[in-house]
Amino acid sequence: MRQLSELEGVALGIIHKRGPCTAYSLRMELRASPSSLWRASAGAIYPLLVRLESEGFVTSTGDTADRRGRKLLSITSLGRRVLK
Repeated sequence: MRQLSELEGVALGIIHKRGPCTAYSLRMELRASPSSLWRASAGAIYPLLVRLESEGFVTSTGDTADRRGRKLLSITSLGRRVLK
């Protein structure tokens, strides 16, 4: 199991804490952080989430309450193990 980057760990931690959430809500939480170390740009967050999903750390499902095609992200058991 590979070691997470700091931003990957923060993203997984937020998804774990919040439960199913959207990429946008994850970006907004990072943006609201008092730390200037976390970049909340779409160019950083969206590729990171694709990578986390391709490695099996998160899953995404369509939000049935939303017609825009929004996806809800959830941490997997593998994601919880690597987060620890």
